Amino acid sequence: MSPHRIFFKYLLLIVQRHKIGADMFLYDVATVTLLLTGMTMWDSENEKNKS
Repeated sequence: MSPHRIFFKYLLLIVQRHKIGADMFLYDVATVTLLLTGMTMWDSENEKNKS
């Protein structure tokens, strides 16, 4: 599974959690930031491999 799919699934989880009212917002923001960083690195690695 690609990091992008994982990222979107995680975003959905966050939205559902916040509807319930569990406030782990800062934790979620940190995790999303890490995921975005990981995806960016994944993308640049793929570009390197293609060329």
